[in-house]
Amino acid sequence: MTIGIGTSGKKAGEAVFRALQAVERVTTGSIGGFAVYAVIKDDGKVQKYTTQRGGTKTLITHGETTGVLPPEDILQAKIAAIISSGPDRPEPLEKVIPSKDNIGLVTGHRIPMATCRVTGKPLNSRVLELMESGLDAIEAVNKVMDDNSNADAGLIAVDIKGNVGIRNSSRVSKRPDVAMSFKENKESGAKVAVLMNEIHPEKSAAELAAETAIMIMSEARKPDIEILVKTGLKVEAGNEDLIYVNKNNEATRIVTTDEWALKGEAICVTPYLLSKVLKEGKEIGYTIEEPLTILK
Repeated sequence: MTIGIGTSGKKAGEAVFRALQAVERVTTGSIGGFAVYAVIKDDGKVQKYTTQRGGTKTLITHGETTGVLPPEDILQAKIAAIISSGPDRPEPLEKVIPSKDNIGLVTGHRIPMATCRVTGKPLNSRVLELMESGLDAIEAVNKVMDDNSNADAGLIAVDIKGNVGIRNSSRVSKRPDVAMSFKENKESGAKVAVLMNEIHPEKSAAELAAETAIMIMSEARKPDIEILVKTGLKVEAGNEDLIYVNKNNEATRIVTTDEWALKGEAICVTPYLLSKVLKEGKEIGYTIEEPLTILK
């Protein structure tokens, strides 16, 4: 298994799916084959999807169409995990992500189902057992890795409370092709953990997966409001990039610091990114998108 991702937070189901999708699009190596995708829905129940070939391109089907996004309730799930690698892995694939309703999910990379030295059971199943006994995801992963430092495995666990544990064994940590990323958005509480090997470029791919997931769960690109800028509006020069809007959030005045754009016809960007938005004399926010504009 070459990539495992675990997420907790708003839209964790969408985040983990799109994170793997992003990695598939830009990397080479053992990727785009089998995949197991699991979420815990709002009712506490686990739901899984599997494919042997094609990764996210065949993981979800709608009628006769493949490569579609998961159903809305799956995208909205707050606990999610995915694992993938090359094609044609031993069945049943569902066991590659051990899970339990109202408890959690366990993913990872390398051989997460390798035998635990303490119990003789798969490592990932042991993590789930420990979570069921009362340990959180972080404690469970650390306990299993402490007991199995020479295992050919890295583990990620996500529990029902949103805790995310991640760790490689000492043996796997020494591999030159291993990458790991853990990110947390404090404001939203979103968390993502990524482990991968035999996928290149490994470090940038792990960061891509993590950043993709966090962007979705934190809703960093989601606007609080939308404003309307109509053609024909006059643009003025000033010391700050500003947009004035009326009560209907329609732009009534635009100020730019790019004075050269006002010297005859110009192709430019205005309103500029992070322009302050003013309404009835008060600052209500800033722009997170920008249009290509022709000024005359």
